[in-house]
Amino acid sequence: MPSCKLHATVSWIFQSVAAAILLQTLFFKFTGAAESKYIFTTLGVEPWGRIATGTLELLATVLLLRGRWAVFGALLAIGLMFGAIVSHLTKLELVVQDDGGLLFALAVTVFGASVIVVWLHRFRIPYVGALLFTSNQEGCSNPTPSPEAFGGSNPVSTRPIAVLNPGSSSSDKMIPPTLDNSPTRPESVWQSLGVEAVPDEHDLHARRILAAALEILDQGERLLGALDPETFASRVPVAFNASIGGHYRHCLDHFTSLLRGLDTDRVDYDHRERDPRLENEPGFALNLTRQVRAQLQQVSPDRLATRITARCEVSYAHGDSPVTQSTFGRELVYAIAHSIHHYALISVMARLQNATLPPNFGVAPSTVAHPQPFGSR
Repeated sequence: MPSCKLHATVSWIFQSVAAAILLQTLFFKFTGAAESKYIFTTLGVEPWGRIATGTLELLATVLLLRGRWAVFGALLAIGLMFGAIVSHLTKLELVVQDDGGLLFALAVTVFGASVIVVWLHRFRIPYVGALLFTSNQEGCSNPTPSPEAFGGSNPVSTRPIAVLNPGSSSSDKMIPPTLDNSPTRPESVWQSLGVEAVPDEHDLHARRILAAALEILDQGERLLGALDPETFASRVPVAFNASIGGHYRHCLDHFTSLLRGLDTDRVDYDHRERDPRLENEPGFALNLTRQVRAQLQQVSPDRLATRITARCEVSYAHGDSPVTQSTFGRELVYAIAHSIHHYALISVMARLQNATLPPNFGVAPSTVAHPQPFGSR
């Protein structure tokens, strides 16, 4: 499997090819070149069809070169080129004014390049992206292992990918992950997870962070499955008149902001989506949660070391929000811890509404690992 870097490089090549071809045709459409006028006159849509097609091709070009929006530009280009190909096959013929079939060949090239871009970024397509995504088909090597790789169908039941032997130092031998009440797995467990050799300490920590993020999102999915729409969207007066949906949207916004930052090396928590549908429609929130989880499954452990800048408002005083240097991994840890604390508030709000929650929902991992008697600190 190619690495994430190769995945991005291949995508950029096909994005550039499609965008370059579309861009060079705009001159002929917008200047009313004789060939363009002939084509659209033959199709019976001159001049408005020529101008409209040029405008849409310009939009597709811009989107293709805009990182996370490339998939939408590719989808638009596919639609435009499908129309162009059909026009050649039905009315224009393959050769237009002795061009040797050049226009038809360019349309086919853009169509093919755009299909590849859509496939490489299919997880970004709203609603259907998560359904099309499978971690063993994505372009990045060593994706975060799915829950099934650990022998179970429920991600919450899995153990961390690796743990240190209690009382050992960081230089001591790492032990492989174990399942509930099962003996320690042999070293070959890493091969069963698609890893050629036992990862080093940094890789182990990165995989553990990614697994924790997937677990948090899985808890969110199970929460959304347990609550009815009314309980999800109802405001609770004693909890500052907030709703469970509002808290969950807030958590998910941090994950989506962070994942967008992978394309730009900059995370801006102040400009989150804040889509009201995430607060009021559990089904909509569930679809986005699955897309985010699918996107995280594509992230390889080495990406957690990616350096990024993070902007976040931390003061009530006026002025620009501070910008700090960070890494994708550090910000992912923040998103996980941030969600855990909001899950705790959601747990309280759900119980105030007599709702039943999944086991250990809203309980910090450290609390689960080190339970204390009631009243102790």
